[in-house]
Amino acid sequence: MKITQSQLKQIIKEEYQKVLTEFEGFENTRVPAGGAPAQKKEPEPAAGGFSQTRIVPEKEPAAEKGGPNPEALKAATTKAAALTAKLGQILQAIQGSLKEARIDFSDLIIQTGDLNEGILAAYNDVCEGVRSKTSGPIKVNWIQEEQKYLVVDGLHRIVEFIEKGMSSCMCEINWTIGQDKWKLPSKNERFKNFSLKELKTLKTLRMRYRK
Repeated sequence: MKITQSQLKQIIKEEYQKVLTEFEGFENTRVPAGGAPAQKKEPEPAAGGFSQTRIVPEKEPAAEKGGPNPEALKAATTKAAALTAKLGQILQAIQGSLKEARIDFSDLIIQTGDLNEGILAAYNDVCEGVRSKTSGPIKVNWIQEEQKYLVVDGLHRIVEFIEKGMSSCMCEINWTIGQDKWKLPSKNERFKNFSLKELKTLKTLRMRYRK
C-alpha cells in the first residue's frame, strides 16, 4: 500500500474526528457557587410597647466555592481514557497497513558523519563516481519518541535525490523495531538542510580537519 505523508495525516485527522463525535457530551465537572442567602423578618420591641418589624439579614455562611463534581469528573476521566485508547487503536491499525509512504526529508533522522560514515561518506562516494546500485524505497525505522524516521539504508540514494532537487522520497517503514541496533545521532550530529551546498561545505570542513 503506497500513500503520501499528507494523505496519511488526512486519514488520521478524519478518524480522529469520527472518534471525537462518538465521545461528545462530556458532563460539566463543576458545581456552581450558591446564590445570596435569603433574608427573614424578625419582630423587635419598639419604644412605648409597640412592636415593629424590621429586616434582619441572616448570618452569612462561608462563601460556597465551586468545586469538582466527583461523579461528573469520574465520568469525564473514563471517557477521556476510552478516547485515548480508541485513537491509539486507530493509529496502530493505520500504521500496520502502511508499509510505504512518501516522507519529507525534514522528517528523516540522518547522521551527518564524516568521510567514513553517515551521509557525508555517501556523498564522498557519489562525488568519486560510486553511485547506488539499489532501487526501491529508502528503509526507515519509526522513532516514536521523536515522531520521526531513522534512515537505516539508502544514504547514497538520498544524496542522488538531493542532487535532483527532491525534498521527499518513498520509504519502506518499520513501525515496531525502533532504534534497534542502529545509532540514533544526537541533534548536533544530524544532517539538517538537505542541500548540496550543505554537503559540499561539510565535506570541505571535514577534509580540512583531517589534514
